[in-house]
Amino acid sequence: MIAYLKGTIKAKHGKLLVIDVHDVGYGVFVPTSTAYHLTLGASVELYIHTNVREDALELYGLPTAEAMELFKQLIGISGVGPKMALAVFDVGELSAIKRAIGAGDAGFLTKVSGIGKKTAEMIIIKLRDKADWGTIDSGSSEVLDALVALGYPLADAREVLAQIPAEITDTEGRIRAALQKLSRRV
Repeated sequence: MIAYLKGTIKAKHGKLLVIDVHDVGYGVFVPTSTAYHLTLGASVELYIHTNVREDALELYGLPTAEAMELFKQLIGISGVGPKMALAVFDVGELSAIKRAIGAGDAGFLTKVSGIGKKTAEMIIIKLRDKADWGTIDSGSSEVLDALVALGYPLADAREVLAQIPAEITDTEGRIRAALQKLSRRV
């Protein structure tokens, strides 16, 4: 089993990278967001999941061990395969994905092609109790309450809250940042 690769990017074909590791080329599927930021000739380090099927041997890569842990938890859920699990990482940063799971925000997960409401809810039910998913703290709860009181849907408020930089810690600043993001959507 291959668990980690460090090498140079020799080719890119959408989500498939060819990584040269000491003159051996490995084809590795990565999230679109990861592939977009990498250039030919760049050095790359990826944590790998080796998926063996009757008709294929595929490698899936993520940049951190923490992301790979979530990937493996996702593929452990009935109906979620490696390609769908990889696509989850294209809808947001790892921290935003974890917050969505912790907050029970199925709408966040339904942005992934192939994940409907039922699958999103199943992911949340199966994973919510397995780890600390960055559940909403009391300060964030105040921000959510304020946004909902202003008439924004709870799902939109949660999504925007997950996008606010961690450096903004005061409630007033978080509300201001959330309102700026929400106003850009209109």
